[in-house]
Amino acid sequence: MIRTLAISNYRSLLNLVLPLGALNVITGSNASGKSNLYRAKVVGGDRAGRRGQCLGK
Repeated sequence: MIRTLAISNYRSLLNLVLPLGALNVITGSNASGKSNLYRAKVVGGDRAGRRGQCLGK
């Protein structure tokens, strides 16, 4: 299970560290970055095959 999601300099997400639990619900107004958070996780998931790997820019 992913316990923390850290994103830097990806679209509108400049410096984000997000602790995660078993179930997470992301809400917010339009254009607040919800889709960017999802995209960063998907791109990161495609690049990271190993546990604890830090993804570069």
